[in-house]
Amino acid sequence: EVPNLSLLPSGVLPPVPADVLSSQRMNDVIGVLKARANYILFDSPPVLAVTDAPLLGTKLDAALLVVRAGHTRREQAARARRALERVHVRIVGAVLTHAPREDAGGY
Repeated sequence: EVPNLSLLPSGVLPPVPADVLSSQRMNDVIGVLKARANYILFDSPPVLAVTDAPLLGTKLDAALLVVRAGHTRREQAARARRALERVHVRIVGAVLTHAPREDAGGY
């Protein structure tokens, strides 16, 4: 348990997630969450794999693009960025995951 942190799992995966993400009910849920929290983070599937991230991104204030070191190619990251920008998702930064510790250096 972490103070001031709440988790809301997605539950059972619906047959067509895009239908849920584009629904009025999803808009209502996001509205309730915004009224109750300072920050809300959504974790979505990869941008290039399915339409979930662009659909969800249009409903939110901003997005972070998550890229995996040694796995995500630059062109894939650029295509993902363009896919989000095409639907006017505001990208505020990127997170690099799985970076080797020996390459981390100092801050």
